[in-house]
Amino acid sequence: GEEASEATKQVQKGYVDSITSLKLEIFSASGKKRTKKILYKQREKSPTVSEASLTIFSPDKCSKSMAILTIETENAQPKQWMFLPALRKVRAISVQSRGGSLAGSEFSYEDLAANLFGDYRFSSDAGPTTYQGKKALKYTRYPTDADSYYSKQEVFIDANTFILYKIDFYDQKNELCKTLTLENYHQIGELLRFQKATMLNHLNKNRSVFHVTLDRINTSLSPDTFERELLEKKMKQTRCIR
Repeated sequence: GEEASEATKQVQKGYVDSITSLKLEIFSASGKKRTKKILYKQREKSPTVSEASLTIFSPDKCSKSMAILTIETENAQPKQWMFLPALRKVRAISVQSRGGSLAGSEFSYEDLAANLFGDYRFSSDAGPTTYQGKKALKYTRYPTDADSYYSKQEVFIDANTFILYKIDFYDQKNELCKTLTLENYHQIGELLRFQKATMLNHLNKNRSVFHVTLDRINTSLSPDTFERELLEKKMKQTRCIR
């Protein structure tokens, strides 16, 4: 399981930063839909910088745009901050709050954090299986964070390319609570990147879908893009996401 996880990490590398435009569709169990626009900026980890991401959610009223900054380092819990449009202030997201809903969706703050190698312990093997008729590998990982919402996660990856297909999330009662599926992979340079991500909540039957509308890598993002001290100032100047 540890080797399979590392293989998936390796095929996701090969770029410095990325900017991704997304449409988020939030479906209730009754079929009611809400839509939001999202701008996702990411920086890969290097010997001199930590892995980081900035996610901006834009509803119909741009003055109410919300942002979440995530900074991650090896062998440490990720740090997250949120810009609250009502207060026009930045507040830290506590560890205990990371299981909360992300912008009213079935994704959580914990889901937003990248899956760092040191955040889990793994099953001793990755067993062969199939996924939609393709050869795949399945392994189980267990969050090491005592405050994690999840007790374990069952991961399905392609047996040849090691791209991620699906993750089944189990809550602290060891019940299947959510399933994430990644689809429509396309190639950018030498990378395979998904264009659709669906999170299904098995408990309330709600689901949330990310659709990638524009995906760019190696965009030369400014270092201050991921500065917590500048987040408040930048968000006060943010206009609508087009």
